[in-house]
Amino acid sequence: MKSHSRVLLSIAGLDQPGIVTSVTDALAKEGWNLEDATMSILRGYFSIMVMVAVGSDVTPQQVISALDHARQKYALQVEATSCLDSIEKDTTELLPWSIFVHGSDRPGIVHAVAAEIFKVGGNIVDLVARPGGRRGDSVYIMTIRAMIPSGKPSDMFHDNLSRLAVQEGIDCSARLDSAFIL
Repeated sequence: MKSHSRVLLSIAGLDQPGIVTSVTDALAKEGWNLEDATMSILRGYFSIMVMVAVGSDVTPQQVISALDHARQKYALQVEATSCLDSIEKDTTELLPWSIFVHGSDRPGIVHAVAAEIFKVGGNIVDLVARPGGRRGDSVYIMTIRAMIPSGKPSDMFHDNLSRLAVQEGIDCSARLDSAFIL
């Protein structure tokens, strides 16, 4: 079995059709495996964060070079960082939660919810936040997936979010995500 390492790619540029096809084509042609990925349009800019398994002798600069065609065609900014092999964490005492937030858009909402997750020893594994509503509304919509310690921390977390919702004037709900327990 061939030894491999990982490279974390960060790619950004103006949103255009074909970016994902061009980037993934370049990676596939090299025989590199796209392991984890997040891709999203942020106010007209397309961003990609992807963990790529490459050969042990492949440098981040070689990965950037393999993306030259896509980088030039779509005027993309590309950064690559070598990563250690995956760090396995003991997650037996952590439970996956989904947290849903919406309310008037203002600074500090993400921090307030993130702080509650941190207080109980939790870890955010995915966060998506967008302004929403109809034209003229200033609604903020956020979904978070977090790993929260089981037992008392989970109970405290749910109670703390309820208090936070009242204090911040937001709608905030959380549920144990049994679909992600394998």
